[in-house]
Amino acid sequence: MTGASWPALVKAWYFGIYEHSDLWEIWKVLPSALEDLFQYWEYQIDQKGKEPNNPKIPLWYIQEGGELIYRDHHKLPVPLARKPRLVKEKEARHARNAQLRLDLE
Repeated sequence: MTGASWPALVKAWYFGIYEHSDLWEIWKVLPSALEDLFQYWEYQIDQKGKEPNNPKIPLWYIQEGGELIYRDHHKLPVPLARKPRLVKEKEARHARNAQLRLDLE
């Protein structure tokens, strides 16, 4: 199944964040916010011929692309997760390249 068919099947993904066994927060993430990740996993399947073993969705990915829909009001918010340095560098390169294209137009 390709990532392009996810939006037709799944309306949203819900992620619970727990502290021990206590629910701390619930995040709603639309499939479109996860599409890049799904495409990356599909690329890995195509290149390696097998599915990734137990792939993880990073917390920063959920917090950045999702909507907080529940928080235990007795607890402080879950600290924002930090993006890995390589992701930040890639985004910065993309932003610079986009700005260069705009400058040349």
